[in-house]
Amino acid sequence: MSGRFATQPPHRLRPAFFDNVGRAFVEWEWGLVGTLLIACGFAEKKEGHSKDGENLSNYTTHSWRLIVVSKQTADTLLWAVPTFFTTAGLLSNDVGLWYWTLAETFAYLAVGCLGTCAVLQSVSIIVGSKIQAKKRFASNLVVQEAKETALSMYVIATFVVWPRVQAAQGYPTALVYDIKDGIPYSKEMGLSRTVCFALYLIKFTFIVLGADMWTYWKHRSLHSRILWVFHKSHHAYHDPTCFAGFALHPVEGLLTFAPILLFCNSNLGIYAPLHIAMLGFFSLLNFYLHCGHAVSVLEKWLPKFWVNTSLWHNRHHERTLNHYGEMLSLWGHLCGTIPAS
Repeated sequence: MSGRFATQPPHRLRPAFFDNVGRAFVEWEWGLVGTLLIACGFAEKKEGHSKDGENLSNYTTHSWRLIVVSKQTADTLLWAVPTFFTTAGLLSNDVGLWYWTLAETFAYLAVGCLGTCAVLQSVSIIVGSKIQAKKRFASNLVVQEAKETALSMYVIATFVVWPRVQAAQGYPTALVYDIKDGIPYSKEMGLSRTVCFALYLIKFTFIVLGADMWTYWKHRSLHSRILWVFHKSHHAYHDPTCFAGFALHPVEGLLTFAPILLFCNSNLGIYAPLHIAMLGFFSLLNFYLHCGHAVSVLEKWLPKFWVNTSLWHNRHHERTLNHYGEMLSLWGHLCGTIPAS
């Protein structure tokens, strides 16, 4: 056999199988999230207090009387969501490889994430100034943050495992390492690498803006009354550390990271070097946003590019302000959800 599939196993149904699995999961995920966004995203503010004393004027709440998810349901989904996506590995055509890759991926993510948190938190203390200076370090909360982050890394691993297994079996994924493979029909049209790179920068810009819009509306919806129960645990850390950056309820992890399954679709042509760098930047920014310290040079320059800062996001945790952008402040400006003060 020669050509594109020269190094791949002869069973030609498997690439389609993996693509279809990725598409099925993503369609289900996007259908679910789309419904929730339509129901909760365009919300209006109301005054008042919830049963547990939460000030409803601090976050958006729906004008209709929709079903509110109970704490009992949220507690059940805390273990049900990871369990569901763990058992989904039984759909793989190589169950043993799938679960081995899941364990390996979780180990990489958990150790890498928690280790990076420890290093960056130490650096932020040295080079930055504490934002909420009157609050003392609470070791018990940091331990809880680390536990929830580890759980989030496991949820992420259940998504990452699919394209990793697909690649391990020799099949193409969305990731490509030749810039020409990121532009459809570039080779047939004889486009140079310079032209392909310029075209890909346009594609990359739309991907970044689309991903940031996704996280903006996801975050905004989680501040609605119907979904607040899934986000409330993250806001329990009013003075967070880097360890809180990924301390998410599994349902929020699902809403945030399920698009990873798109990497199963080999037709997308995602140029790996550029996107891996972007994901690395987003992860480091997320740690900085939660470190609880302000580094003056970053606070000065990041807003000039509409990138969020630690000071802004710390205020969001402290006061639950309507500032929902997770990477950029662009959508907050466009949608009018950044407080004037």
